[in-house]
Amino acid sequence: MAASFIAMEVVNSVGGGFDNGELLVNKDNILSIQQNAADTVKIFVASPSPNDEITITLSTSITGAVVAPIMADEGLGTKAFNYALTANPGGVKAKVFLGKDDNGAQMYVRNVTFV
Repeated sequence: MAASFIAMEVVNSVGGGFDNGELLVNKDNILSIQQNAADTVKIFVASPSPNDEITITLSTSITGAVVAPIMADEGLGTKAFNYALTANPGGVKAKVFLGKDDNGAQMYVRNVTFV
């Protein structure tokens, strides 16, 4: 069985240019996804992974400082990641498509940290 992944596009990372671009996370290692703030989604992965938590920073600004999305339902980020996890695109990766926040601003992945 081929490995399958969720993919997200990191733009203008606050961590520096080397963090930008497509990031793949193996779907088979993901235990859960939780959003604990408007701008933070956490992916918890199974051991023996070198890191067991991936923190994803969301922003409505593609440049400059990170701007937290506005959302009454803070699960918008979780929903986008869960949709990618359950997608069956017929290939080996499913893209995470972040929508717009409650004010209609497009959301972006601005930073990813492995803990």
